[in-house]
Amino acid sequence: MIMAESTITTGVADDRLVTVSDLRYELERERRITDAHFANVLIRIEAIHNTFDQRFEQVDKRFEQVDKRFEQVDKRFDRIDARFDALDERLRSNKTLLILAVSTASSIASVVISLLK
Repeated sequence: MIMAESTITTGVADDRLVTVSDLRYELERERRITDAHFANVLIRIEAIHNTFDQRFEQVDKRFEQVDKRFEQVDKRFDRIDARFDALDERLRSNKTLLILAVSTASSIASVVISLLK
């Protein structure tokens, strides 16, 4: 059977002649339908992609806000650390002054006791 000219389809109530141009037409029609389906799929994929991009941008903005809040908390902890350092320095100074005062008082007491003897 040579398909270049024509073929006869069987199994149909009316046997009809199918030409190569008929087959080409059907093939082109199916190709257009398939291309249209692929175009619709690509449009849907692009819409999904854009939606994901928008969502990721929102998540990125939220992470930036969280990062800013952590920076603020870190600054507050730095200020608290500075206050504790200053307090620690004062306590050390007061401790030194207390030791100096006790040492001076014991020296004076020692001198007074030796004078009383």
